[in-house]
Amino acid sequence: TETEVEAYADLVRREAIVIDDPEPAADGPSPADPDDRFLVDLARAAPAHVLVSGDVHLLELRPQMPVMTPAEFLQTLDD
Repeated sequence: TETEVEAYADLVRREAIVIDDPEPAADGPSPADPDDRFLVDLARAAPAHVLVSGDVHLLELRPQMPVMTPAEFLQTLDD
């Protein structure tokens, strides 16, 4: 509903942390798709506890960094 959308937008405004785009890292995980690199750099610069994505190239980085699908992340919120 429109009320739920507004409530969600308010939550994001209150809880979000905005950071400047970081310089590309010379080290660390490197996704197969170079267009995804900025997400890895942002997650490291934040520092994020986990990167949430359904992108297969980012999910392939699981051995190197914490990456979850949206469904997996939502499951952690229910626990």
